[in-house]
Amino acid sequence: FTTNIPRFHQRVAIGIPLIYDTKVLAFNCGEFRSTKLDHLFKLLKNKKLTVEGKYNGSGFMEQFYHEAGYDAYMTAVVFHYLSTKADCCVEN
Repeated sequence: FTTNIPRFHQRVAIGIPLIYDTKVLAFNCGEFRSTKLDHLFKLLKNKKLTVEGKYNGSGFMEQFYHEAGYDAYMTAVVFHYLSTKADCCVEN
């Protein structure tokens, strides 16, 4: 299995040349104790952010954590916040 990792990495890089990791971005910010998605989301859900003009930081229900679509939504909210912080983004 491990012999296929470089090939997998190469194929992913061809299809998706730039990948952002919210854990790495949150760690680089240095303002969070934890980089777990649910922890970040709980901290950021009360911030006044705008995601396509509809996110207002309220109305989120914890019972949806770890549902595929909701995790994607939480990731988008966290990424949106982190992308506004210049010191979080690292160019390689």
